Amino acid sequence: MFLTASVGVAARAPRRTSPGSLLRDADTALYQAKARGPGSWSIFAPRMRMTVLRRLERETALHGAAERGELRVRYQPQVELATGRVVGAEALTRWEHPADGLLLPAEFIRLAEATGLIVPLGRWVLAEACRQARTWSNASPQNSPLVCANVSVRQLREPGFVAEVVEALEGAGLHPDCLELEITESAVMQAVPEVRHALRDLSRLGVALAIDDFGMGFSSLARLRDLSVNGLKVDRAFVAGLGRDPGNLAIVRAVTALAHDIGLEVTAEGVETAEQARMLRELGVDRAQGYHFARPLAGEAVGDLLARDARLPEGAGPEGGVKRDRAREMAVGKGKRDRPHAGAVHAARRVRRATRSAARGALSVAAE
Repeated sequence: MFLTASVGVAARAPRRTSPGSLLRDADTALYQAKARGPGSWSIFAPRMRMTVLRRLERETALHGAAERGELRVRYQPQVELATGRVVGAEALTRWEHPADGLLLPAEFIRLAEATGLIVPLGRWVLAEACRQARTWSNASPQNSPLVCANVSVRQLREPGFVAEVVEALEGAGLHPDCLELEITESAVMQAVPEVRHALRDLSRLGVALAIDDFGMGFSSLARLRDLSVNGLKVDRAFVAGLGRDPGNLAIVRAVTALAHDIGLEVTAEGVETAEQARMLRELGVDRAQGYHFARPLAGEAVGDLLARDARLPEGAGPEGGVKRDRAREMAVGKGKRDRPHAGAVHAARRVRRATRSAARGALSVAAE
């Protein structure tokens, strides 16, 4: 067992002699330390009172945001680099805050994780993503993509998480192999028994598992194979350096080759230029997403791309033809066996979906 502690520190000031006020300030500093993550510490400063107050107000507002209809899900297409086809879409959460306007995940997901609100929030996003994926499948049965949802370690440690995934799939009438759950590399590094059991059960169910932000931690590809992971996403920090830093090129090349050798698909995130897309394609990366191809879209817009069997980017210039907002735009979840090459895995999924489309009538009745 490993324990961590967060510490808040307050020093006695000449005009603050009350033990109660000293403890209150230390508690305020502790609240700030907890917001930074496990094992953090913070020294009290007067400005913290306002920061903590704003955080409390946002936490209060986040309770019931889904029930009030304030949450939105947008989907960023994932493109098969060899063809330009849309083969996946990552579900990204947005919050229409009544006072602060549109908030991106970076502005509330950490708060949700620290307070435990990530559990009901993640449950709602998963259900919405599965329903949207079924809508795409109904409209374009020969071209239905994977829907990818982010999952936190807090969710994975919940005893009923796998049952929640099953409920979301059955509620939408969606087959498990149309869903991919993305888990951060740091969560894999903390894979306590309940997390490993959840990943094993999800894999046996047929849900694909991918490691997000790969390369920022210290996990090994061998460990990912032991956890029945199907794919990994190369962190955007390495993608951004392609064409400028030979070290980044070497890292992406090595990760891609090793991942393919053990049957994992490789997705690159944060692709913003045609040059990055070209280099990733030449390196053999399977999928990519980023503003070069498309920014996060409403479900209906992704459905239009699928209906037209569009190839991305569509009419984009050398920089992808979109306005960027790097500071705010951030993403805010089969039993162990020898797997074939990632390209064969992708082809097999397309064949299974085409086969299921022949039985769509029976599936629709079961879903109702």
